[in-house]
Amino acid sequence: MLAAGDGQIKWVVTDTGELRVAPHTVNGEEISHAAIANGSNVRAAGQANVAGSSDGGYFGLDIDNHSGHYFHNVDHSGDAVIQEGVDAFERHGVPDTWQRSPVGG
Repeated sequence: MLAAGDGQIKWVVTDTGELRVAPHTVNGEEISHAAIANGSNVRAAGQANVAGSSDGGYFGLDIDNHSGHYFHNVDHSGDAVIQEGVDAFERHGVPDTWQRSPVGG
């Protein structure tokens, strides 16, 4: 799912429940949530910091629901969006060690 040293990432949970992640920035360019989701609708999106490795396992440091593309002018609960992300990461073996930082709502 991740490569060692990824650190800050962006994440989306698609309408089908698939977790997709990408580095926050590549070659100085910020990656958009829409690009990660191929322009499709999502259940949840945000940013996170992770630590660990594929050998020793990953763990979450902090996670939020910040997205410059999704959820503008939409009534949503930041906590619910974040929980959707936490649950998706957990399905991929990343335990719930996150510091949650809801944005808006």
